[in-house]
Amino acid sequence: TVLTSLGVPMILAGDEFGRTQQGNNNAYCQDNELSWVDWSRAETERDLLEFVRAAIRVRRQSPLLRCGSFPHPYRKGSPVRMEWFAPSGHRADPGRDRACSCRLAWVSPPGGGPAAHCLVYNPTPAPVTFRLPPAPVAGAWRMVLHSQEDAPALHPDGHLETIPHSFVLLDCGVE
Repeated sequence: TVLTSLGVPMILAGDEFGRTQQGNNNAYCQDNELSWVDWSRAETERDLLEFVRAAIRVRRQSPLLRCGSFPHPYRKGSPVRMEWFAPSGHRADPGRDRACSCRLAWVSPPGGGPAAHCLVYNPTPAPVTFRLPPAPVAGAWRMVLHSQEDAPALHPDGHLETIPHSFVLLDCGVE
């Protein structure tokens, strides 16, 4: 999800093939296996590496994902508009939906068009079906990137089925 976040993606050497520092965020002072990069993982974790490459390509091609400033929902002239939705497809209410960690984020330029992304996050251990908001421009949502082994089911009625711990990026009108 870092590559779909606004701002500079904070990626550390080896993240692209699943390197971990065992949760240690101060590994810079460790001169041992905790901080070393095992480059052989680039071969053993090929699928993850290819996914990260695809995510980088999508980010490079999308001006909406490379916005230079944070979208302020109530500020005129914000370079993009971001809205959060619950899996039901309704706008998320911070008071009511706080416990729900499944989210849809809709990113679009001011005024709602000519393009938009819909980012779907399911960080839970259970499958979740999302009701997508209507596409903001002519056409329909199109799947661009997903973290599932098989493409998730995107139904014509606007439902998207996700597996546990997954991410889906959809677009509409993005060239």
